[in-house]
Parts: sequence; C-alpha cells; structure tokens
Amino acid sequence: MRTGLNLPKESTFKGPALIWKRAAAFAIDLLIIDFIIAFPFRSIMEKLIPAGSFMESYSYISSNPKVAGILSLITLLIGILALLYFSILEYSQGQTPGKMLMRIKVEPVRDKNFFAYLVRSMYMLIIFPFILLWVIDPLFMFFTQDRRRLSEILSGTKTTEVYALR
Repeated sequence: MRTGLNLPKESTFKGPALIWKRAAAFAIDLLIIDFIIAFPFRSIMEKLIPAGSFMESYSYISSNPKVAGILSLITLLIGILALLYFSILEYSQGQTPGKMLMRIKVEPVRDKNFFAYLVRSMYMLIIFPFILLWVIDPLFMFFTQDRRRLSEILSGTKTTEVYALR
C-alpha cells in the first residue's frame, strides 16, 4: 500500500472573521468572565444590597453613598480584570477561549505591542466614556470594508479567520 500520496494541498486564505463568529466568541468570553471574574463578587454585592425589587435596590443604593462607592469600585475592578483577560490572552495567544472555539484570531496590522491590545479592549471598562464603545465600536464592523471595529482600527489589530477554497 502506498503511504506517501502526493495530493494537492487545500487552498486557504485569511480574511475578516464573520460577524456571527465574533459575536459568538464574545458571548462565550462574557460567560467565562461572569463565571471566573464576576461570580466571586456576587456574595459581597448580596451583602451590600438587601433583597428586593429593582426599584427598591436602586433607592437603597441612591440613599447610601458608601454602598454606591463600594459597588462602583467592584464594577471598576471587574472591568479591569476583564480588560486584562482580553488583553493578555489576545496579546500572548492571539485568541481568547471564545475565539479558539470559533476558530478566529486577533492579529496585529502593525508592530505587535501590549499597549495596542489594551486599547483594543478598553470597552471592557464599564465607566464613561468607555461605555459608549459598547454601541459605537461594533457599528464600525458594518461600515468598514475589512469589518474592523473602531478599537481594532485605533489599536492596529484585526480579527481574522482562515477560509478554505473548495
């Protein structure tokens, strides 16, 4: 039996990742962040805010500046940890677990540096003005030819996928 078949290699090319794959990867990563980063803070938040309706909780937080300050600090800490999750994994591996499952990668357009990957993930900081990026950033994918987000343009990175020609 002949073992060394000389078959033609599959033709592939690298292009922008499909939007649905990017969204799915992001959703997977948010679930991981919620479980690993945010979950440990839940017990602290439950102790700070008495059980009740949304309006009762809002009223309680509004009337207790110390509680509001602690909650703001926890939110900022979760945002910083999420920022580091994306920045470190994308810089070192080119992928987060969500991107690995969706078979997409982050690649530098220019020189690779950690600061660019921090800029790329600034939307994870849940404070003004970064919270605006939750709306503005993904909209850029629909209006740019190579489907890059605003933060990808600013950071000199892009999210790619390998396509096979059949």
